[in-house]
Amino acid sequence: MKRKVIQLAGKTLVVSLPSKWAKKLGIKKGDELEIEEKFDKLVATARKSIDIEKTSIMIKQDIGKEVQRWAISAIQKSGYDEIEILYETQATAKIIQDLVKEVFVGFAITEQSGNRTVIRSIAQELESEFDTILRRAFLVTMALGEGITDYLGLKKKEELKELLALEQTNNQLCNFCERMLNKKGFKDYRKTTFAYVIVWNLEKICDTYKEIIHEISQSKEVDSIEKDLIAANNRLLRTYYELYYKFDYKKLQEAMGMKQDEKAKRRVREGSMIACLILRQIDEISNLSATLIAINA
Repeated sequence: MKRKVIQLAGKTLVVSLPSKWAKKLGIKKGDELEIEEKFDKLVATARKSIDIEKTSIMIKQDIGKEVQRWAISAIQKSGYDEIEILYETQATAKIIQDLVKEVFVGFAITEQSGNRTVIRSIAQELESEFDTILRRAFLVTMALGEGITDYLGLKKKEELKELLALEQTNNQLCNFCERMLNKKGFKDYRKTTFAYVIVWNLEKICDTYKEIIHEISQSKEVDSIEKDLIAANNRLLRTYYELYYKFDYKKLQEAMGMKQDEKAKRRVREGSMIACLILRQIDEISNLSATLIAINA
């Protein structure tokens, strides 16, 4: 619908509210609306609005468990507040329960019967929380990497799996951030995509730390070169974390010089699976470079 802009008192620009929308929500003179700026858009929200964004998805039994998790997670990240999930096997019900418990922050199962489960957001997700949660995701990921180095230094390889709880926390935090970006957008709406790329890469970096832990747990010994490579990646990630909050071209250039690509490649040729994972993680961390430039432009 279109509305003409009216000028009052020579300064103030005014646009009228659609009467049908105002009546539906019971908006009257003196009520307050939340106005969000999104680049070339203004989004008006009535505080008394009780509308819930709902959707439904059917999960067929002929797709694997991993694909089922991806499908349900994709819908939840899209920003829906209530999701009805229909399925053909009770194994899917267990997948939903695990996702709500392990990944979907602020969600709960509100209905479950037969081959149907309904999950719903029970927490008010505030746009202002995005920066806090993203910082926590960075800190948790760095703590995981530095924890690997610390445990190896103390020769406690068998206790490394204790760190995997941090990877699960990273999943929860990144899922929250991705959902908020899809639902509300970034503070500078034009840069929402760049913010999403940063969160997505941060989750992948943490996934690689998880794989490194599994590989170390199965290997007989981690040599000094591999330990140095892990520590170098930890330092590289911390530098990119600092660049996100205080961007500097010179520091970014220095970070590019910190990469241990050639050293890792030599170890790969020698048959080190840990070095393969480290090399992949170097790329995942370095992939933040252009995005950091864009989000700070």
